Amino acid sequence: MRIDVNLKTYIPLFNLINHHKIWQREETYLAMRSRIQWLREGDKNTKFFHATTIQRRQRNRISMLKDEHLGWIRDSTQLKCITQTYFEQLYRSIGFRDYQPVLTQCHQVIIADMNAILTAVVTREEVKQAAFQLGANKAPGPDGFNGLFFHNHWDIIHDDIYTSVNNFFNSGVMPSTFNRTLITLIPKVPHPERLEQY
Repeated sequence: MRIDVNLKTYIPLFNLINHHKIWQREETYLAMRSRIQWLREGDKNTKFFHATTIQRRQRNRISMLKDEHLGWIRDSTQLKCITQTYFEQLYRSIGFRDYQPVLTQCHQVIIADMNAILTAVVTREEVKQAAFQLGANKAPGPDGFNGLFFHNHWDIIHDDIYTSVNNFFNSGVMPSTFNRTLITLIPKVPHPERLEQY
């Protein structure tokens, strides 16, 4: 049995596939070339480095936002005010909740021996172990002290750290400065206009 194939119908398809491969190769080439340029000039004090940082700074800068009435706000004081208000409302506690009805449905999995271990007085070794689990280059707070600082200077600061931790476990009150943090707004969309898009 002979099948007649009309090549004229397949030529555009072959051309499309070839063009697609050429476009992919060109994209790969350009990506590699830009990567080489960044490796060669990225961290040097060059025009390329400064242009890159200026471009990134402009892209990350919040110069105007829409408020709840969809009006544009450009004043820096008002921008700070609406940002603070937005996050205060977002992270506000709604008050005491009674979890007892839910907890009565749960089976008890912590036995008395386990509870005794959990409620025991915290030891210096436990505090040291927790401090040494901090990542060397990660700072747990806005003060900038990273894990490497705690590791290298433990013999100097261990008494103060242990006293602070022990005071918290005894009183149940944590100083407000311990709970401070920095919030970094990361855009979820290419050109954010409202705080919900960060």
